[in-house]
Amino acid sequence: MVDFDGNRFHVSRGGSLSYSYLREIKYVLGQGGVLIIPSDTCYSLASLPFIAGSISRIANIEPDLMKKEIPLSFSSLSMLERFCILTSRDYRIIDDFCPGPITLVCEMKKKMIDRNFDEMINTNKTIGIRIPDSPIERQICDYINSPITTCAVRDDKKNVVQNYDDVVSIVQSRIENVIDDYHIMAIEIPEFEYKEASTVISVQPNIIGSDQIKVFREGSIDSVKITRKSGGATWYDFEDWT
Repeated sequence: MVDFDGNRFHVSRGGSLSYSYLREIKYVLGQGGVLIIPSDTCYSLASLPFIAGSISRIANIEPDLMKKEIPLSFSSLSMLERFCILTSRDYRIIDDFCPGPITLVCEMKKKMIDRNFDEMINTNKTIGIRIPDSPIERQICDYINSPITTCAVRDDKKNVVQNYDDVVSIVQSRIENVIDDYHIMAIEIPEFEYKEASTVISVQPNIIGSDQIKVFREGSIDSVKITRKSGGATWYDFEDWT
């Protein structure tokens, strides 16, 4: 039976979690549990993608995730460099727009491919990477020294959920008949200011087959502005990145 009673993890006025909360979060995620967290644009589902069963557990709440590429949040550039190959253009974009509402689709490092990491997050040897505006996400990643999944919670009409009580109600209803045994925790930030959806792009020739820019989703950062910063033309091909 899933252990989740909607307990709220309160955030300090400075926008950070206490070490006691972080220790508890690290334990729950390390055991394959799920964290409900206010991300940049809405409430998201965080888990450790390396832990057996963690992806299927967040899919208990959002079943479509098993068919979509799952993006990850990172705390820093140095953490990104452990998992993916970054080009000079990626570095320029990261310097200009991160932390912020942008997701870069990058080639996965060989050691990650050898560990079948792409199969865990439903991609083809790529990673959707974010360094989010959300200081809570970055703090958690930094404390546990690992990226976390960042998957939007959506209501039955496929709209993203931004209200704490609504997300608790949705999650409780969707796990009501789940037999698997794991923990779910939730974080609420009072008066949280959400942003528009992130812009999802790739500038890597091995992924898009050219030296231009591919826009998977137009978001709050104008792709034309990104183009000017990194060089290359822009075209659109909307896909399943969330």
